[in-house]
Amino acid sequence: MNKVVIIILCLAMLGCISHPVTPVISRRDDIVQVAKNEIDRRHIHLPRDCDIMVVDGVYVTSVERKREEYFVLFTFTHDGKREVVYKVTIDKHSRKVYDFVDYRNGH
Repeated sequence: MNKVVIIILCLAMLGCISHPVTPVISRRDDIVQVAKNEIDRRHIHLPRDCDIMVVDGVYVTSVERKREEYFVLFTFTHDGKREVVYKVTIDKHSRKVYDFVDYRNGH
């Protein structure tokens, strides 16, 4: 009886090992670091008064599959008013930057 239970447990554990789950970025600090790396890669200096906000998002179109993503918004005072200046979009599953928007010049 004990041998059967041990064999079943071993098989169950092997089943879990053979099906890895793609980790989703879950900690805010990890998400922000990916976005900051993209800012650094573009040689952009963030001012001291920069605030960073992370927003969950889902991108859906009739042509593509649903894509879960994070929007990392960098806001600071620009031309005398507080506004979003940079937006970095990160795919939740691949952990890769999907899009970068610089709102300073309408890009």
